[in-house]
Amino acid sequence: MDEYEATKAIDNLPIDVKVKMVAHTEACTAMAFNPMGDTLATGGADKVVVLWNLKKMSEIARFRSKSHSICALAFSLDNHHLMSCSTDHRATLYNLRGNIKPSHSFVAHQDLITSTKFCYSTKQVMTSSLDSTVKCWDINTCNVSRVINTYSQCFDMHVSRSETYIATGHKDGNIKLWNAKTKESISKIEDAHSDPVACVRVSPDEHYVVSTSKDDTIKIWDLRKQKLLQTFEHEQFQLGSNNAKFCISPNSQYVICGSKNGNVVFYDMKNAECCNIIADQHRS
Repeated sequence: MDEYEATKAIDNLPIDVKVKMVAHTEACTAMAFNPMGDTLATGGADKVVVLWNLKKMSEIARFRSKSHSICALAFSLDNHHLMSCSTDHRATLYNLRGNIKPSHSFVAHQDLITSTKFCYSTKQVMTSSLDSTVKCWDINTCNVSRVINTYSQCFDMHVSRSETYIATGHKDGNIKLWNAKTKESISKIEDAHSDPVACVRVSPDEHYVVSTSKDDTIKIWDLRKQKLLQTFEHEQFQLGSNNAKFCISPNSQYVICGSKNGNVVFYDMKNAECCNIIADQHRS
């Protein structure tokens, strides 16, 4: 994504659903777009990872986990790898060049893995877990290169666009920021939420930290000052679970999050308002 793409206005927000597809025989529990936006990876409670060609709306490849549901997915920035994590605490790294196949599969944590993200500049892939650690794995060997002790169950983890910051969200309602290069602690936002932080993201322009929780709020924080700027609440927004995630538009203006009632809610950070709701598109 170039600088123009990151700052240009979004002319039209979605107002309806363009495509529906049955991705899994059981609940779809994880998904990720590749950097070009033409491939989607989905993972399900049916223990399957599927790669989809979004231009043709066709299946590219399908892989079955040995015995457990998929809980996290991520593509590398160069589109050479896909990381898949399952509820048996295992991580599987897929090589996407040529014949798509798993290159490494290993037990990564002692408790549920909650998120995985690549760090392209250091050739690492990271995983966070309810075992209160974030681990950094060498892409080539999948040997652990660094362990960050977060001292609280980690419900989510995100690497900023420039790979300067790592943000983690925790069971105790705190948000922590880490140096992505040194893995040292930078700061902590204490009591960011009254419930566990289900999702935390650094905005693409790296001005904000955005978080949500089962306290049914979305909060916008100043990244450098760790000061609360906005709190979003709406009668049509209830977070469904501690595993729920949101996304931020490339121009850092919109937060899009699913609600317990099946709604998709659009929050405009620039104007501090709910700007769109696509209702009743999911059963939950």
